[in-house]
Amino acid sequence: MFKSTNSLKDEAECVKNLIDFCKRIIEKHKYPDIGTRTVVFVNVRFVGYSTLAIANLLDSWSKGDETVQQVIPSLIGLTDVNEKSVKLMGDSLHKSSKLSLILIGQFQIENGISNISEAIGISSGIKGFYNNYKMLIDHLEFRCDKLETL
Repeated sequence: MFKSTNSLKDEAECVKNLIDFCKRIIEKHKYPDIGTRTVVFVNVRFVGYSTLAIANLLDSWSKGDETVQQVIPSLIGLTDVNEKSVKLMGDSLHKSSKLSLILIGQFQIENGISNISEAIGISSGIKGFYNNYKMLIDHLEFRCDKLETL
């Protein structure tokens, strides 16, 4: 999804491929519509859908007629429509999509560690990314440098 692209249309196609990839994983493994194995793929798809929508709107804005060029900027929050502001919107979209995926990934990893800890009986009810990892690593008697890697 986050490779260099030559146009908004290319970026939209790249995001669509990510959405389709998540869908194929869910179907291949026959994951239920709701469940811990499905949630990360569904969340990635949600981020992808909003990214795709804005990329398609920006692409349509750059190619559309006068009516399209008047309507789309207000739909995506552009008040001053020029080449610089459209580029800024595209860059902002790109960055927020990356950050959203990173946050989803970190949450899923933390949730997985919490579930493992609970399943092996070491859950203490302590919340937080670092605390959960430390508790699991201590229990498994890994070297201290493993915590820094995580």
